[in-house]
Amino acid sequence: MNEHNQPSHSPRGLPTEELSGLRLLLRDDLTFTLQQFAGETCYVIEDPVHSAYYRIGCAEYTFLSLLNGRNTVNEAIAKCAVALGSNALSEQEVSTVCRWLTDNHLAGTQQSGHSQRFTDIQKKAEAGRWKKLLNPLTFSVNLGNPSTLLHRLMPLFGWLYRPFGWMVWIFILCLGGIRLLIDWRSVVHDSVPVVAPENWLWLGLVWLGLKLVHEVSHGLCCLSHGGNVRVFGINTVMFLPMPFVDTSSSWRLPSKWQRMHVAFAGIYAELFIAALAAFVRSYSTQEVLRMLCLQVMLTGGVLTLLFNMNPLSRFDGYYILADWLEIPNLAQVARQSMLQFMKRVLFGVRFVKSDHSFRRTALLATYGSLAAIWRLLVTASMIFAAERLFHGAGLPLALLAATLWIVLPLLQGLSYLVFGNLAERPSRLRFAGIALLLVGVSYFGGKSVLWPEELVLPAVVDYVPAETVRCSVSGFVANVEVAPGQTVNAGDVLLTLSNPEVDFEIADLEIQIARSQLRRQHFQTTGDIASRQTEDATLQSMQTKLAEKLQSQRDLTVRAPSAGIVIAEDLSNLPGQFLSSGDSICLIGNASEKNVRIVVSQENVEPILNHVGQTMTVRFRGAADESISGILREVEPRASTQIVHPALAATAGGPLAVRAIQAGDSNQRGAWELTQPSFIGTVEISDASRNRCGAGQLATVHVHVARKTVAQRVVTAVDSWIGSKRESQN
Repeated sequence: MNEHNQPSHSPRGLPTEELSGLRLLLRDDLTFTLQQFAGETCYVIEDPVHSAYYRIGCAEYTFLSLLNGRNTVNEAIAKCAVALGSNALSEQEVSTVCRWLTDNHLAGTQQSGHSQRFTDIQKKAEAGRWKKLLNPLTFSVNLGNPSTLLHRLMPLFGWLYRPFGWMVWIFILCLGGIRLLIDWRSVVHDSVPVVAPENWLWLGLVWLGLKLVHEVSHGLCCLSHGGNVRVFGINTVMFLPMPFVDTSSSWRLPSKWQRMHVAFAGIYAELFIAALAAFVRSYSTQEVLRMLCLQVMLTGGVLTLLFNMNPLSRFDGYYILADWLEIPNLAQVARQSMLQFMKRVLFGVRFVKSDHSFRRTALLATYGSLAAIWRLLVTASMIFAAERLFHGAGLPLALLAATLWIVLPLLQGLSYLVFGNLAERPSRLRFAGIALLLVGVSYFGGKSVLWPEELVLPAVVDYVPAETVRCSVSGFVANVEVAPGQTVNAGDVLLTLSNPEVDFEIADLEIQIARSQLRRQHFQTTGDIASRQTEDATLQSMQTKLAEKLQSQRDLTVRAPSAGIVIAEDLSNLPGQFLSSGDSICLIGNASEKNVRIVVSQENVEPILNHVGQTMTVRFRGAADESISGILREVEPRASTQIVHPALAATAGGPLAVRAIQAGDSNQRGAWELTQPSFIGTVEISDASRNRCGAGQLATVHVHVARKTVAQRVVTAVDSWIGSKRESQN
């Protein structure tokens, strides 16, 4: 769709002496349409050969109407002065208009001849088409005139573009929106597999089908307002097909709301279909149909709003905004405004002060800045996409894209700096000074300004502190009375041990005590005081030993030291196993003392230590949109390979890499250890948060730090990118 243009009354034009006897003749196939634009009367010129449209004012129209091949330019100027008075064009403006007419092949001289002129126009148009076809990055292919098909479809779908159709559209959108809100969690959950690589083919086919509907809707809407559609084709960007129809005839529609309607028609159709898909998916039980509907919702809803409705790209949203603001060639005018600003600041070039209002100037500056940033992002994204095509074979394509979109504009800028142009002489000294200033600021800023980053630390909810239950006496496990996760009270039996040696020692001591008591009684009867006193000491020693052995016997029944929850990996395998004195059996955790344990790698421990006592953000797995705050209370001073909680290990679905260790190593908890020593920290959370989370629940702790300068960060990113490329090649 070609944009409407208008002659710019700049100093560039044909010399006045060359105009005096020139007899220009407008092409007889041009069509002029009266139109109201920005509160002023104007005319739209339609060029059917190029499918181009131009907007001119009443003064320009009066002058053009006199270019019949008989009047000279000077005669036309004189007649305009008589008819328009002070509103007539000046000689300089006439010179610019004549230059514009000849540059765009809208007028010529009778000597050139209509036949030769049309032949030249067609040759140039054909050369332009071949130039586009030879560009491997972006090219267009015309597939013919779709008017016949569109006229056949009008009786079926033309009503959609009338007021009743708008009412139906709004109703369906509301219906689909309500169903989307109701099924929001399900939609978010199911969206992940829908965009998986194995579904890209189906997603692409759905996208292509919706784009065909999109373009057909543009054509039908244009016909409904009295326009016409001459061309249907496919634009290809990085081998991505994008259908298009030429609805540029909408520029001659008298109302800007009609033109905006034509521009919005494609989005109108896609949103309509996406809303229907949301409604169908909500009531369907067929997985294939639900997936198809979700793909339609993503491509026809999300992608359409992000790209087609984006006014920074030259898609539907741009044309809607340009007509709404009534600024023809919005992108071109904003870009020209930005270029003039840059030339004025960087090169000291002076321009004639614009008569635009402050609102219009601010609007153009804002749009131009945002569009430039967006264009830079899109260019970089397309270059990286080209580089990744065909598993790295797209590198030559990426180099070509970088040359066309980056290198050539830089060379043009360098040429302007060195040579300038006919009307502008840039100050090279001013540019050198500003460039040196920017380089200096960038250098010192990059070396001194810290780059903010967010560390994401693996974490788990655990009982901190948890009381460890250990064996106070050795023995074989006879019975296990509890299971992991069970709530116990203080004194409840956890397990019982069996130790025949303790029982034997108790029985032996009881016999020895009985004999000692008999001997003591004998010495007491015979009056042997010294022997009785010796026997008293022996008896007391044996009674002390018996008391110790009886306590050991009682300790064979292991009880909970406090109320809480039993924490252990597996207790069902303990019966029959021998436990030594001091061996850990389980942990008892208090539900009111749950906190978050974090695992900090050695490279991240320094910035984390600086955040002790500060607030951190905790996000639990499965609830990324919900977060709580916690305070980092401590970080253990020594790194360890011990797994702070089994749920963190990769073998249990956690984020930490582990390796197997020898089962006989009693210093390790379980049969796995971390591959790299790490530090353990404790993040204290509120009582309300403790009640919402469960022990063993995985989480991530987010910490904002600044440990590298901007320059270091850039170097690290470049090294990482080069390293990834080398790995992919290997």
